[in-house]
Amino acid sequence: MLETVLRDRGIGFDYADLYEADAQAVEPEPYDALVFMGGPMSVNDDLAHLKREEEYIRAAVANGVPVLGICLGSQLIAKALGAGVRRNGSKEIGWFALRFTDAGCADPLFDGLEEEIVFH
Repeated sequence: MLETVLRDRGIGFDYADLYEADAQAVEPEPYDALVFMGGPMSVNDDLAHLKREEEYIRAAVANGVPVLGICLGSQLIAKALGAGVRRNGSKEIGWFALRFTDAGCADPLFDGLEEEIVFH
């Protein structure tokens, strides 16, 4: 779906499957934004590719490059920036309300949104 949205808007993109054993090193510096996707592992697993992604996130943020995380990607961003990430006491599966903070509402990515019903 994300690929379709980017293609429809004429936005170029590349994939970097860092979890693959033979993954090529990626230099994130030339990109205007980075998107970190999901996966079946835990953000707290001791995996080399997760550590590399955290390094990319910290470098991007330090250089003012926008980052977007989806599922595991959002947990990676939180962890890379110093937040604790742990298992939730209860499962969140289904449709739930998501309320944006003032900072979230001010972000151009979420322009015009305050509360949305989203799938968890």
